[in-house]
Amino acid sequence: PSFVYTPVMHAADGPVAAVRAYQISAQVGRGFPTTLAIPTVDVILEIGEDIAEGQASSSGRSFDANSVFAQRYDGVNGHVLSCSAYLASSASGNMRMGLYQDSGGLPGALIDTTETKAFSSTTSGHWEEFTFASPPAIDAGVQYWIACHTSATVGSRSSDGTNQNDARRFKSQTFGSGLPDPFGSASSYSNTRGLKMKVQT
Repeated sequence: PSFVYTPVMHAADGPVAAVRAYQISAQVGRGFPTTLAIPTVDVILEIGEDIAEGQASSSGRSFDANSVFAQRYDGVNGHVLSCSAYLASSASGNMRMGLYQDSGGLPGALIDTTETKAFSSTTSGHWEEFTFASPPAIDAGVQYWIACHTSATVGSRSSDGTNQNDARRFKSQTFGSGLPDPFGSASSYSNTRGLKMKVQT
């Protein structure tokens, strides 16, 4: 039999392209063509900084105790399964992450907060992942802020390539008080920290 494959491509997050759905048309013998519909394929994208694990922290790029650091990224259509922070110095404490709406170029209302959990890190850095109990929806063409809130200072580092965020804000916030909602008054910072989110499209 002869087969004709017709792929439908979906491009997102720069160079990442994913096959969303496709059909197979089959001509079997002298019979009539049969079309088989294949269900849509769910694709997981990581949006944020590209940092290979195992690297030590960069100077001036720590997540400070009792502070919230937030960076802005472009959204895609999907649901955010988790957020991650790159931790790369000897430290231990508690951490949570959050997702914020963009409000005129600044972090605004809190969309959702991840789990809170203890972390332990060394100079051999790693990505620490924090999941959402109910993954929040995000949209393409809209920007969002990924935030990190920690009880203890821990080093991080910038992207191995080009920084993927286009804006950064931080503020003091006692860890026991939780993430601020709305984000409120904050200061800008120059050095990118390792933040990213995992999105199911």
